[in-house]
Amino acid sequence: MGVRAYRIPGDLKPKRRIQEQGYLNKTQRRVAAVDKLTKANNQAMDIAMKALERIESHEKECGERWSETIVEIKHLQDLASSHSARWEKLAWLVVAAVVVQVLAGMF
Repeated sequence: MGVRAYRIPGDLKPKRRIQEQGYLNKTQRRVAAVDKLTKANNQAMDIAMKALERIESHEKECGERWSETIVEIKHLQDLASSHSARWEKLAWLVVAAVVVQVLAGMF
């Protein structure tokens, strides 16, 4: 008696079985990896664009605040110079009055 070769029904079409079980060949794995990288790259670009938009709006807001601050500082500088001029006049008046009193007391 010779050796009989038995065929197992599932092995009739091994490529179909491999595909049905979810096995991928090298090309399919490479394509899947590229797809994952592309999706990750797109997500990263979306996040980066959102971050750039937020940075731009933040810089715009800070620029507006800074311009308001500069205007306020200039206004305060003008007020300080006008007040210092008044106090300087008052100081000269006090000094002059003291000098007059000292001179009047001496003579």
